[in-house]
Amino acid sequence: MNQVAENLQPLLAVDDLTVAFGGPVTAVDGLSFTLGAGESLGLVGESGSGKSTVAAALLGLHSGTAATVAGSVRLDGVQVLGATEPQLRRLRGAVAAMVFQDPLSALDPYWPIGAQIAEVYRVHTGASRAAAERRAVEVLDRVGIADAARRSRAHPHEFSGGMRQRALIAMALSCSPKLLIADEPTTALDVTVQAQILDLLHELRVEHAMALLLVTHDLAVVAGTTERVLVLRDGRAVEQGPVAQVLGEPREPYTRELLAAVPRLDQRRPEAPALLDSRGDVLMSVRELRKEYPGTARGTLGRRSRLAALDGVDLDLHQGEALGVVGESGSGKTTLGRLLVRLLEPTAGRIEWTGREIGHASERALRPIRRDLQMVFQDPLSSLNARRTIGDAIADPLLLRRPASSRAEIRDEVGQLLERVGLDPQWSVRYPHELSGGQRQRVGIARALAPAPRLLVCDEPVSSLDVSTQAQIVRLLAELRAELGLTLVFIAHDLAVVRQVSDRIAVMRAGKVVELGPADTVYEQPRHPYTRSLLAAVPLLDPDAEHERRRVRAAGVLRSA
Repeated sequence: MNQVAENLQPLLAVDDLTVAFGGPVTAVDGLSFTLGAGESLGLVGESGSGKSTVAAALLGLHSGTAATVAGSVRLDGVQVLGATEPQLRRLRGAVAAMVFQDPLSALDPYWPIGAQIAEVYRVHTGASRAAAERRAVEVLDRVGIADAARRSRAHPHEFSGGMRQRALIAMALSCSPKLLIADEPTTALDVTVQAQILDLLHELRVEHAMALLLVTHDLAVVAGTTERVLVLRDGRAVEQGPVAQVLGEPREPYTRELLAAVPRLDQRRPEAPALLDSRGDVLMSVRELRKEYPGTARGTLGRRSRLAALDGVDLDLHQGEALGVVGESGSGKTTLGRLLVRLLEPTAGRIEWTGREIGHASERALRPIRRDLQMVFQDPLSSLNARRTIGDAIADPLLLRRPASSRAEIRDEVGQLLERVGLDPQWSVRYPHELSGGQRQRVGIARALAPAPRLLVCDEPVSSLDVSTQAQIVRLLAELRAELGLTLVFIAHDLAVVRQVSDRIAVMRAGKVVELGPADTVYEQPRHPYTRSLLAAVPLLDPDAEHERRRVRAAGVLRSA
């Protein structure tokens, strides 16, 4: 009887889990759920809902920190909470392993990828160095790293974002865990690589009868990857059940709100304000734009090779329009955006601003138009000075614009800008770390608006934000366009979000614009095969449709092999 009862126990049982970080801050509040061997569960919710805190608690990662953890977490029959370090080491790797959101920060930049995987394998299994090295190559090959023996000697910076994520999965897979915890594994990846990673997680789960806990803010990601879903809000379970039921017929209002905020490929952009019904004069013109960077290879004469990040781009930007720029990582999107605001100088080609060539202009010649060309960066935390208040960050460009203004005048305008982007003016004394990701992005937009620009380039401004916050930022940009008559370039890998923002779409591949046209035309009648492949990779909220897509992708891989 005892053996039967033991076999019926779930692999993971979480009961009344509570995690608090001092004072009144309770990140997880009485959470309970189970996960059986070989099962898959999606843990979804907005930023601050407690998702990552839960994932860390499952491996005892709060042990030794200031966090107060209560309740019960039983993993493979072992009570995690209160376990000793030797007990936790035995659980980590062999029983459960985690794949983190940012592989670049999770991997050591000084060690080759293969050596890092081998070290993890040796620590958990006691294997010899040679056996660990063989295991590292084996798992790298399994996760789809071509020429795994050679690439195992490469360092993290030599891998693309998708390859680094595969390397982290390989590291987690090396000890053959019973449970894989994937914490936002596809957040910063473009849609085609995201589909590949999700397919890989599905294949590994089936192949190894491994349980999967997928932590994400993207409801569409769980649709075709997990069997069940748990919706988290403020550390509490709002709704949980089979994925088709929760996504198709949600019971709770909060779940319905989340689903309503998910951008959809088949949803046309809301009607533009009357101000923007017709495009104005050409504001910026780009012709035969090219940008090269030094390569790593050397030719027969010892000359270093050149890599073309941008290769002959032609386009016009009209006053008041919004141009969406989409494409995979490495397609040249960010390089194009930085060239448009002249943070980079082109290798060749022309950039004309209101008829004046600025592509090769000196910094002195650019100074009068710098205020007209502004950029909102992908990661506001790294683009804001952690030691200065957000009020100071916004005040800097105001002081450059009006150096004779008094402190009171600057303070008042900072407050107005914060209010314009939906933040309390009194928050001007706060520091970046005191704000959420969405709030920091609003600060980044306020700072970019401070010089009163005519062109605003947004580089992946919502890529790391949950769907509700994404929707808020998209609405904010639409309002600012209407109010200020801004011309907007919106760069993103999320095609559904881009459609909600853009009048026209430029599709980029390998440094070239392969398709350019009105947004609805590009999405509904794409001409280029690459555009069609991008659209086909965007995850849908329909689990049945996602499973069919995976079957088609797998069949295509088999045929090509």
